[in-house]
Amino acid sequence: TFKETYNKIFPNNRYAVKSFDPFSVGQFISPWAERYEDEVFFLSTLESVGAIVKDDLQLGALYSTLILATPGAKLAESTKNDPQLQTVQDQLSLLLYRYLKSKYGDRLLALDTTNSLLKLLGDL
Repeated sequence: TFKETYNKIFPNNRYAVKSFDPFSVGQFISPWAERYEDEVFFLSTLESVGAIVKDDLQLGALYSTLILATPGAKLAESTKNDPQLQTVQDQLSLLLYRYLKSKYGDRLLALDTTNSLLKLLGDL
């Protein structure tokens, strides 16, 4: 496993490898958005997503795929309303819900979490 390999390379030192901070790269040195309020909103949204996804790689992969399948606000209406793209979004949303339902064993918690992620999707 990863943990066993890590312990062989760095015995008794679980802090030897620093985690990556995406906000330390040049793109996120303020001011990087048109308005400071946009920076705060973006960072708040990312923190909210992170609080839900945490270290769940499968959930992160599903949600990232849904993000990529969701057209941005500035795209043409014909793209946003493309029936095939909407079908992909609907299927990914359903897959996200089914994954969470299986993970939690609670349909209401899965529905609440799915709805939270879908709301945040509109904020990204």
